[in-house]
Amino acid sequence: MSAFGDELLLRFLDDTFVEDLLKNQVGLASLFNVTYQTEDVDLKEINLAGSPGRQFQMPAFETIRTNGIDERIVPSTERVKVDRAQPRYGRLAWVDIFLDVFLATKVASQKMPIESISSQNLLDKLGGVTSITDLKNKLSALYPQSIVDAFFEQLRISTVEDFTSRSNLFLEFVFKGRSSL
Repeated sequence: MSAFGDELLLRFLDDTFVEDLLKNQVGLASLFNVTYQTEDVDLKEINLAGSPGRQFQMPAFETIRTNGIDERIVPSTERVKVDRAQPRYGRLAWVDIFLDVFLATKVASQKMPIESISSQNLLDKLGGVTSITDLKNKLSALYPQSIVDAFFEQLRISTVEDFTSRSNLFLEFVFKGRSSL
């Protein structure tokens, strides 16, 4: 590797260099727009959320893209448009520096404005519970069973006391023109 390349890689060890590169050279808004399609969202504020992680000399596989039209004439004419992407399926390539960047954003939806947001204790919304089975049944009336099961598994809730020891809020978003939970 050349002396310039080595020197540049060493500069990536410096947090101020990386932050300046991301904020002033690349631009955080540009980074956000490359990653997300923001048709119905207005970006209000964007900042770095912590120091970016770094990995040097990281292996990566190219994405294979196939575009075109498959055509079959016999016995009847058929055309099929082909547009495939096979990530991490191509040739091995090496990335000199990989930055893991987290962005803190504030966005506003342009699709449907919110009229009001209300919150209340989830146990109050459920009307009180006496057992873990009762709690699961009442939650299943509000949410799909798969979400209830994942909630109990993820938070390791096995008793009503485990559930009440956490701050569980029920948020209701009312959009102009309709209500949605």
